[in-house]
Amino acid sequence: MTTNQQMFLYAVEEMNFTRAAERAFVTQQCLSDHIRRLEKTYNVKLFDRAPRLKLTKAGEILYASLMEIQKIENHVEQTISENSRDVSGNISFGLHVERTHLIFPELFSAYHREYPNVKVSLISDQTPRLMSLLENGQLDMMLGLDVPPQEGYAKEKVLDEPAYLFATEKFLKRYIPEWQSGQTWISPGDLSRIPLSCTSYTCALTRHMGQFLTEQNVVVHYICEIGDYQTQLMLCRRHEVAFFCPESFLIERDFIESQKGPEDERVRALRVRGMKSRIRVEMVYSSHHYLPGYAVAFKDMLIEQYRTRVSETKHRYEELVSLAGQEIPPLSAENTDK
Repeated sequence: MTTNQQMFLYAVEEMNFTRAAERAFVTQQCLSDHIRRLEKTYNVKLFDRAPRLKLTKAGEILYASLMEIQKIENHVEQTISENSRDVSGNISFGLHVERTHLIFPELFSAYHREYPNVKVSLISDQTPRLMSLLENGQLDMMLGLDVPPQEGYAKEKVLDEPAYLFATEKFLKRYIPEWQSGQTWISPGDLSRIPLSCTSYTCALTRHMGQFLTEQNVVVHYICEIGDYQTQLMLCRRHEVAFFCPESFLIERDFIESQKGPEDERVRALRVRGMKSRIRVEMVYSSHHYLPGYAVAFKDMLIEQYRTRVSETKHRYEELVSLAGQEIPPLSAENTDK
């Protein structure tokens, strides 16, 4: 594919010459010159520039044709580089900050053994920030939580992850005197009676819980915002706060450690009564950008490892709670009011 054609693709993908030029690391004037040369080559107008930038009919035809050419070129590239150890390239990947240490070390080790010449750049952040980086072309793909539908982006479901309230019974009895030891759920109304912490007021989990609580007409009280689950767990073990946490955290070393000691001081993972919705964990990437074979392999490997890790989490938690003599809340079954 020629440079003129590649610049045209950048302009179509961004629908903004300034952003397209930034992606191509050229000036806006340089990008415009490439597109003018392409228009001269085909003797057509490719863009209407007012009232807003959009493709002409000729531009739409050229874009569709170039995408087919790109697929053919990429197929040739993949066919030539059948041996993954001979493949080189770069992957820019975004992962939710609290899930990075859960899955990335093992994932990278496995991937690097198969693709030793591919450089992986990882950015850890909250889902909204990662989506912004993806939109700006700074990421090839990301693992997002509850990402809203957006034109131009493909999403692959990894799994639906339940959320739980983490709290000690000593804490719950202080604020809810009628709390019964061994109870595996908490009612939405009781959530308004206890102080809570969260990782961020804009993070996917807080927003997800907020939507459910709004539907229940429940107002909760967040007394602190803390950037990670481990620190929240420390406060929870001091009986200062309760906090919402995803299922994937249940195998964390600190959480396992919290299961020791007197029964009313152990951290419990409680269902929120009546809550059936779950957090959508999804792989997200541009539907207009080609993902080379080594990037597709990385994506597929991550999805498989994430699902495996969560499955292991369920078994480990059930084993742990059983040994502690506690009743086990159904981690992945539909929540009921029983």
